[in-house]
Amino acid sequence: MSGFSRDGEVASNTNKLQARKAVMSRTLVKSLQAGDTVFERISHAVYLATRGSVLTGNGPQGRKLAEMALRRVGAVDLTDRVVAAAEILVAVATVSVNVHGQWYKYLTDNM
Repeated sequence: MSGFSRDGEVASNTNKLQARKAVMSRTLVKSLQAGDTVFERISHAVYLATRGSVLTGNGPQGRKLAEMALRRVGAVDLTDRVVAAAEILVAVATVSVNVHGQWYKYLTDNM
């Protein structure tokens, strides 16, 4: 039998869990700052994947471009999410052009 009470073990486990959460939180905050190499590579890959999917559509070619961009950073599992986000982005852009199209034309004509 150990010299610790059951309550002491629970408190010890809680303290360890809190310490691990704090370390993970600091690591995540540090890695999400602009200028971090990992953040820049991943965000650039996601940007390229989204751009490829938006410009070529959500068909096989758009999915392939998104997958190629994400493969470079080992994030192929995000392909479905990026393609879905690109579909939404295209829908929003289409609505925006339909609603504000004449205003956009006026702005570009008077530049």
